[in-house]
Amino acid sequence: MKKAVILTFFLSIAVISFAQDYKLPNKNIFIDGTSEISSHKTYFMDNFKMEATGLGFKVVNSKEEAGYTFKFQSVRYESDFMLLITLTLNDGDMEIVNFGQPFSNLDEMYEYNQFVFYKAVVLIPGIDVDELNKLLEQERIDPRWRNKWVYFKATFDYPIAFHLVKPDGLWNGAAYKGELDAAGKPVDRPTLYPQYISNEIFPMPGITVGIEIQPLNFLRVEGNIQLNLGAPDGDSKFLNFAWGAAVKVPLKFFKTFDLVPYGAVKSPFKFSPAYVEEKFPKYFVGGGIEVDVKMGKSGALVFDFNTMFALGDAVLHNPYMKNNVAPKPPEIHFQRFDIGIKVGYKMGFFNRKK
Repeated sequence: MKKAVILTFFLSIAVISFAQDYKLPNKNIFIDGTSEISSHKTYFMDNFKMEATGLGFKVVNSKEEAGYTFKFQSVRYESDFMLLITLTLNDGDMEIVNFGQPFSNLDEMYEYNQFVFYKAVVLIPGIDVDELNKLLEQERIDPRWRNKWVYFKATFDYPIAFHLVKPDGLWNGAAYKGELDAAGKPVDRPTLYPQYISNEIFPMPGITVGIEIQPLNFLRVEGNIQLNLGAPDGDSKFLNFAWGAAVKVPLKFFKTFDLVPYGAVKSPFKFSPAYVEEKFPKYFVGGGIEVDVKMGKSGALVFDFNTMFALGDAVLHNPYMKNNVAPKPPEIHFQRFDIGIKVGYKMGFFNRKK
């Protein structure tokens, strides 16, 4: 319907060009409207009168005084509303324009009132066509994509896991086989066979599937499950699982995208046996910033940049215990944190007021 109306606008510009010298004998307009909800009638009446005055019309109190009648009707439409618009030439009672504009709440219509009024009166000679063209060139963004109660979300994740080695139990940064004295010096240096422990850095690609609730215009809460591949012993096919949650503050300053800083926590419940199970951190905390870019009427592309820190050491079994190469200490301590990006899509359901 919108495409048909816009096509009519462009065709009408040709008609208007022939009427540039035509002086409208009666530029009075009568605005009338109805609604099941009294606040809707008051809101639209006030706004359309303001738009009419801004275009140079004189708003009058009766149809008999006016050259044109602009009529609106706000009706319920599925779970939302529909604003029905009619423009009539009073001389001959000829209907010129008839169309509808869906909306979910009055706040949303602040984005559309001027555009709706221009749609109706564009065929009247003397309208500022340049101003109309500016409106037509601007994409009218439906803000309902960012104002849903519930979002289902899925992302592809690519975090990098950083394991920074800690000195606990090591001899000069190395695992060893021989004996150390009370001062930490080797009793017999040739028998020490030191094996130096390096930092571990490896990717853990995966996916996150979650549900996001928006109880307030400035607050979203997400719960999710995270699946990632990778392990510090080089097993790139090991599948890790974790529960996650996040508290987000959407910044809705732009029409086509939101900036969403957030704080997050996750709790791994399946991880590589290369870790000492009873000493693996129970929680990771951190945060990031999510960018939601409008895609479709109810969804958005998701781009996420984040960092997560382990609460406590990530303790690994000494890899040199095998074959008794350098079995001491039996456990190696690391400081663990992850830096990652996510790319995906979220789909919203159930409109909420701003």
